[in-house]
Amino acid sequence: MLEFPEGFFEDEERDGFLVEEMMKRAWAAQMKVLEEIGRICKKYDITYFADCGTLLGAVRHHGFVPWDDDIDIAMKPCDYKRFLKVAEAELPEGWKLLSLYTHDQYTEIFARVVNSNKINGSPEWLKEWYGCPFAVGVDIFPLNYMPVEEEDVQLQKNLYVIVKSAREVCEKHTEETEKLLDSVEELCGATLERSGNLKKQLAMLMEGIRTMYDEEAKGEITKLDSFSRISSCRMPQEAFDEAVSMVFEGMDISVPVGWDTVLKAEYGEDYMTPVRGGQKHDYPFYKKQLKNVSKKRGNS
Repeated sequence: MLEFPEGFFEDEERDGFLVEEMMKRAWAAQMKVLEEIGRICKKYDITYFADCGTLLGAVRHHGFVPWDDDIDIAMKPCDYKRFLKVAEAELPEGWKLLSLYTHDQYTEIFARVVNSNKINGSPEWLKEWYGCPFAVGVDIFPLNYMPVEEEDVQLQKNLYVIVKSAREVCEKHTEETEKLLDSVEELCGATLERSGNLKKQLAMLMEGIRTMYDEEAKGEITKLDSFSRISSCRMPQEAFDEAVSMVFEGMDISVPVGWDTVLKAEYGEDYMTPVRGGQKHDYPFYKKQLKNVSKKRGNS
């Protein structure tokens, strides 16, 4: 079990931002999940890299970015595939591996390892999870290789953006949505079952576009979803040639050897200057879980 210094679970102001006790407990619980992922990766010779805000936090804060509330990692395509094959059988009882390949109703384009799917306030649970009653996890983003020719790079990106746009509006039954779905079918040579889970079907098409090229393509490496939004988010493959260790809230985590190149590509040259914001979900993440519990109680 991870050990934390005395006073770690107290409210603390970091860079002018108040990190409350429960957030600290959620941080610790997520680190426990990451530790288990690291164990599986070591057993199967799989490499993971700290990613997004987690990589930024490791470099700039030696831990979490104060206003960040989750852990993100990334894997090269081959390691991502292997992890999805072995992780489910390796995870402790009650934990889940969520991915497009393991759960029919899961529609995210990244995988996730979670310790539960519900809030648990039992004494046994709180003792095991550092006083955090919430379901916590670690997001795992697949990296992908890019082609050498810029024309091919832009074709892949544009196709991905079109399918992604359709996925974002597929649940709106409008004439415009139907036209977009028709375009996706034509461009991808696919047939979308309108009465089925369109979001899942479109996510699988996005997955197919992401994996169009392998390492032999000799191009750069990226996360296609990020590249579709941030044109600078593309790095030489050498940036991920190996993983090196870096301290993160007292534990060792793996970061890409070219971490400076990666951070500049995603956050710009001045990434060492703290800037609040950028969360894709409401902070803290467990706010949504509390809302769901309140709704269930209100309907009971």
